[in-house]
Amino acid sequence: TKKERWYIWQVLNQYDTPEISVLLDGSKKVVEYMTKSAQGNILHYTFKSREIYPLFDRQWHKLGISVQSGIISLYLDCNLIERKQTDEKFTIDLQGRTLIASRAADDKPVDIELHRLTVYCNPKLATEDTCCEMSADPCSHEERLLATTSSPVTVHASKIYTLPGMQQESRERCHCFPNKGEAGLPGVAGLPGQKGEKGEKGEMGAKGQDGVAGPPGEKGERGFAGSKGEEGEKG
Repeated sequence: TKKERWYIWQVLNQYDTPEISVLLDGSKKVVEYMTKSAQGNILHYTFKSREIYPLFDRQWHKLGISVQSGIISLYLDCNLIERKQTDEKFTIDLQGRTLIASRAADDKPVDIELHRLTVYCNPKLATEDTCCEMSADPCSHEERLLATTSSPVTVHASKIYTLPGMQQESRERCHCFPNKGEAGLPGVAGLPGQKGEKGEKGEMGAKGQDGVAGPPGEKGERGFAGSKGEEGEKG
């Protein structure tokens, strides 16, 4: 992966079209973030600061991308490396499938070891979660919470496997997030919408079938006397 161009994470819609991608380019030593705008246009952001170069030294690193309103930030080992500003609004279709560690050229799997991949709704957690693990000075005693860590995984043949022989163990982490709660009650129905504008006149309909003849009408009243006719030809 040191020289390859590959996706660490990619979401495809039901038509196998990319909706969001995070790509690592080992030859150029850049990180690319791609997504779609609300209008359906492809948006491409390239992070190419020299501070990204250590990401490609084949050592363990934590890569984080935070997407907020108007700002896309890239973090390496919990340090802010680069920011991109945007006026675009994003929309993501999640009805398809997700790929992890696939080559950009042919979608074949990339042989890597991935400790953990997490997607948060809160963009601030890209810098806060597990950052004490990257520091020589761990969190204070008050911030330490006992938690169970997930086992590292390796990606191969488009699937994720747990490395054999590795047991889950307890260790100190900065954060311990609660389990997902139960679904809330249904919300109150919204107010009726405003009356729409009058529609355009429709096209003329098809000709109908011939109707059945009606019954004979009633006998009319006697008419007035007619005028005298013209004189006939002489015989």
